[in-house]
Amino acid sequence: MKKLLLTLMALVATMSIDAQMVKIMKGDQLLAKYLVPNGGKVVFEKAPPITGSVYAKEPNCEIGWVQLWLDGPKFAVCNIGAENNKPEDYGGYYTWGGTYKNGPGITWKDDHNDGESNLSCTGDNITDTATKLWGDNWRMPTKEEFDALINNKNCTCQLTTQNGVNGLLCKGKEGTAFESNSVFFPAAGSDYGGNVDRQAIEGDYWSASPSNSYSHYLYFNFKLGTLEEANNTRKIGYSVRAVLNEAYVTNGNER
Repeated sequence: MKKLLLTLMALVATMSIDAQMVKIMKGDQLLAKYLVPNGGKVVFEKAPPITGSVYAKEPNCEIGWVQLWLDGPKFAVCNIGAENNKPEDYGGYYTWGGTYKNGPGITWKDDHNDGESNLSCTGDNITDTATKLWGDNWRMPTKEEFDALINNKNCTCQLTTQNGVNGLLCKGKEGTAFESNSVFFPAAGSDYGGNVDRQAIEGDYWSASPSNSYSHYLYFNFKLGTLEEANNTRKIGYSVRAVLNEAYVTNGNER
């Protein structure tokens, strides 16, 4: 036993001589530390961007995007159809997979998709609302991505009022590279048959994922404090918040 302890002590002494500790700090906060052998190298690679902007076809301009956690989707800063691309603007109300912008004072149109699989953002038969309206740089979020948004593990979401508009504010976790990033989803309500309802109370955001003859969507209720993933008939007009179609953009295909 004594021989083993002496051997371990010698090993520690050797490591202290032949290695050095590299600490990664953010202000006074220790983020990580690594033991690096003498003669070894520490390589800091440039981190991928966590905010940016990409061209969108229908507004014919660059639309900003924001990432809230590592490997998470990159959400557009505004709803599809929003005036002047403002985060607080309600935007249009679209049936599932539809492209007709329903809303107050607009003749109602139901152009929903009846497909049994996720709305497609690639190939010859594009059915994704965001891709059809904004172009190949964009797509709709999946059910799984909305689940990851609101499960409180990846970011922090709270019902709040921003610039006088009720909605859901999701922010990157403190202590991460994403802590200053945020995405606001206004409580736009819904439009069914030309009847716009529950504005400033409910937020309803289509995902690209079906649920039998219905489809999944992100739902929150400002009065009840409800935040969940739900499903509903595809014939109702909900908000659409696009995410960056990275499989397309990172291959050098932007625009």
